[in-house]
Amino acid sequence: GTVSKAFTVQHSSAFPAWEEVMSVVARILDKFCGQLNREIGLWRAALFLCRRMVEVLGDRFLGTLDTLLPFLYAANDRADLTELTVFAHQVVCQYQQKTQQLLQKWLHQIFLRPYAVWQQLPEGSDQLKREKLELSGALLQLLKEISQRCPSALLEPMLAGPACRHGQEITSFLLLGLQDATELRPLSYSSSAWGALVEAAAGVPEGTALATLPIAQLLQRLLWSTVRMDYSDVQAQKVLGEAASVL
Repeated sequence: GTVSKAFTVQHSSAFPAWEEVMSVVARILDKFCGQLNREIGLWRAALFLCRRMVEVLGDRFLGTLDTLLPFLYAANDRADLTELTVFAHQVVCQYQQKTQQLLQKWLHQIFLRPYAVWQQLPEGSDQLKREKLELSGALLQLLKEISQRCPSALLEPMLAGPACRHGQEITSFLLLGLQDATELRPLSYSSSAWGALVEAAAGVPEGTALATLPIAQLLQRLLWSTVRMDYSDVQAQKVLGEAASVL
């Protein structure tokens, strides 16, 4: 059926009906925000529906998604938040600059909720380390995509100073992604994000944005990590290219 694929011009008559259905669903779920047990399965069903509607309704789904985000981000399970962060990445890839307003409104929750859970995750075994790395990788991938599609959504909180907690935490997390030269995927995401952010900051008049970013610390970590990378890994060449664009 058409509900699993993007609507075309031929299905234009179905748009209003599906928009109304999703609007009702969003309002109902919003009333239950934070009150439902994970076992009920409603959260997972809502995320599945959102994934479908991003493709089916396209831009028309952005308003409904705005209503649904508080319900979705009431989750506190590591696996759920990893999956939700992957979905947020899908949203940014799909809508690109059209996510700007949504990100400006909800970035604090989109980032801080999984970030807070990530900070509390133990590392007592290889499995636990993998799970923690999986969540941090999803977060870094999301930040990389935002920095490339709508960098001002990241720059604004990052440049706002100590008064903006999520901006400070994002800056620290992106620097942390450059710390381990043996983990090339996080290193690649972080270096790509910094490359896009530095380029965007350089375009701000009077150079105030670039002066506010932790450039000295960024360059130090980039140099430290790129020197210690395993150059037999093909991904190292990509990281080197991203690092060169910043340096």
